[in-house]
Amino acid sequence: MTYFNTTHEPENQVKIYTKINNGQDKRILEIIQTLNKPFSASIIWQKYIHMYYEKPTPITSVRRSINTLKNAGNICETGNLVQGMYGRSELEYRYVK
Repeated sequence: MTYFNTTHEPENQVKIYTKINNGQDKRILEIIQTLNKPFSASIIWQKYIHMYYEKPTPITSVRRSINTLKNAGNICETGNLVQGMYGRSELEYRYVK
């Protein structure tokens, strides 16, 4: 898992952000593993903020984690679109055991 340094942060900050991202990716993977059904980013975001009671995590951060987990082979797309929390279509994913 990694931090994408798109804002050209100093190396010491990148190390901190990478650690934060890895923690978020692990938490999101734990949520996915307990669902036992297909999911979208909106579903994971809602469960994440309820389980960890942190300041509201941007849904874009959840989408980043989903993309990272997909690239790592932990999850895959189902090929379906579902309605997200803003009334827009979202990709649906499933856990790869």
